[in-house]
Amino acid sequence: MNVLEERARQLARAKSSSAKDGDSVELLRFQIAAERYALVTSVTHGVVRADRIGILPGAPEHFRGILNLQGEIVPLIDLSRVWRLERAAAGDEIRAVIVGAKHPEFALLIDAFDEIVQVAPAALQNAFAIDGQSEFVRGVLDDGSSLLDERALLDDPRFFLNPEPQERNK
Repeated sequence: MNVLEERARQLARAKSSSAKDGDSVELLRFQIAAERYALVTSVTHGVVRADRIGILPGAPEHFRGILNLQGEIVPLIDLSRVWRLERAAAGDEIRAVIVGAKHPEFALLIDAFDEIVQVAPAALQNAFAIDGQSEFVRGVLDDGSSLLDERALLDDPRFFLNPEPQERNK
């Protein structure tokens, strides 16, 4: 498993001298079922390529299995199954975005990693909503990417191996 490679490369690049702290928000863009999505990087712990996933017998359909991230076990969630989207035939390579507030809490199965971009905070505020979108989408950005709602994802008990109420680091 190759953890955090792309994010490390992106973060290693120097910020533009014209960008000041607070002038932009960093988003990770990726694809699920031929649709483009974005998620703030403050709740991501990288993009991984997994050569193996552990199977969870009897788990709900949206659980594709579990990943071992350097000794930490996290569930692999397939949002296309939650949203009932048609996904192209999967190849042998598993890609996932690791999500969590302070530590990895679960992984989202993705079809492709696009890029990490800087956007103005106003772009997030002005993301327009589309009727009938999933409870995990805040809106659509100017580039057509659906902006995922990090709080809705992190607060949904369906995405955790132990869904019992617990005090979590937010």
